[in-house]
Amino acid sequence: MLAFYNDLGKWFLHFSEPEALTKAILPKANRNLGERKAAVIYRRGVRVREFESSDTESLFDYNLNDLTIDEARKASDWDVRHHCGRALAGADKEVLAMLFDRLLNSDRPAWEWSFDVYALHHYGGAEEEERKQWNWQEAFMQVAGENAVLTGEGTVDQLEHKGYKPVKAPEGLVNAAARYGVPTPAKVLSQDELSGRHVTEPTDSAQAAVDFVWQVVRRHGLDNGKEKPPVRCFTSILDAGVMLNGYYRDGVVYINADLAPSGVADVSHLSNHLLKVALEEVAHHVSQATDNSRDFQDYLLDLSVRLTRAA
Repeated sequence: MLAFYNDLGKWFLHFSEPEALTKAILPKANRNLGERKAAVIYRRGVRVREFESSDTESLFDYNLNDLTIDEARKASDWDVRHHCGRALAGADKEVLAMLFDRLLNSDRPAWEWSFDVYALHHYGGAEEEERKQWNWQEAFMQVAGENAVLTGEGTVDQLEHKGYKPVKAPEGLVNAAARYGVPTPAKVLSQDELSGRHVTEPTDSAQAAVDFVWQVVRRHGLDNGKEKPPVRCFTSILDAGVMLNGYYRDGVVYINADLAPSGVADVSHLSNHLLKVALEEVAHHVSQATDNSRDFQDYLLDLSVRLTRAA
């Protein structure tokens, strides 16, 4: 009983921190009952519990007015994390600045990194959404600076190469921040850069392959009135162990430079693999159909029939 009396202020914020009763997010202030530094959860100023399934230190404690509890004042870990995420999504600039400062200036993990994107993407009315966007953007800029980008591990090198300052964060936090207008890789990098591809001018063999395929297409009347597409080469990292051979986007044929060596312009010296890739991407250009679509299949079958008849 004496221990409970001594800790009365940790059980009821009304006695120790009455000013905190109107706040949902509370900076850590020795509210844990033992040596743990897990999040301490209150509902309307009355202690509910400490987060149980993780001992990871939290950045904040939480006072949640709408947390669902049963008749024994118990709440599940899932409900606790979800409601804390919602509170953080709607936090003011000063709280969010503490969040970003921890990301930027400390290697210590924080329990808040585990918040899922669903909680952090909690929707409100138009006015609330505008307020959230301003708070998130201002807090990030205040802590990280104008040239900073919140990112996962995968795009750090691309961002540094373009002169940005990457601030690494968990995926859920990056996705939430993007919704609130914080600079993220999707906002500052091209689709190729996000995919780890570097686009270059075409090699002579890549150009020769597309030129040859285009002559065949034109000869058999399957250009559909289109002009020959420009060609670019690209270098690419493996994607799950698979090499991308080529792609078509925005009127341009892209061919992997590993398939198209420089110094080879004679069609007779081009590999069948390179010609096949060139044909596939030119077919996308002419048909404007996607992979595995019926229109794409029909176009290639039509070309095959005409080539067979001409043989």
